Amino acid sequence: MDIEDTTGQVDINDRRHRVQEMETALGAAQEQARALRAAQEQARALQAALAQARAGLASYHQLEGYYGSEHWHDDREAMDRGTFEPVGAAGVLSEDAAYDALSLWYGCAVEMVDLAAQLLKPTSDQR
Repeated sequence: MDIEDTTGQVDINDRRHRVQEMETALGAAQEQARALRAAQEQARALQAALAQARAGLASYHQLEGYYGSEHWHDDREAMDRGTFEPVGAAGVLSEDAAYDALSLWYGCAVEMVDLAAQLLKPTSDQR
């Protein structure tokens, strides 16, 4: 059956095929938009995490300089001997707490460098 429109005679099967084809294109476009939105949210979350890491960098370097230093060893030995009682918690004088925190930072830094290297490497070099 032919249906007349402003462009002339159009076969109903052509119209159905065109609408079905465009419906498929619409579904694909909607799926891509959802994926892009999710990627944007992930990128914003990553940017926020990186900003927090930058803000904490001074504390990291301060802890890194103290942990294992002569001062750290002296403070820990004094605490172990009972000649020094820290005010509040002294997790920094345990070996595990500071080591675990520094190791986590280090591991994340290595992963970020690896990811950055992969992102910056041309696609042709990644085969």
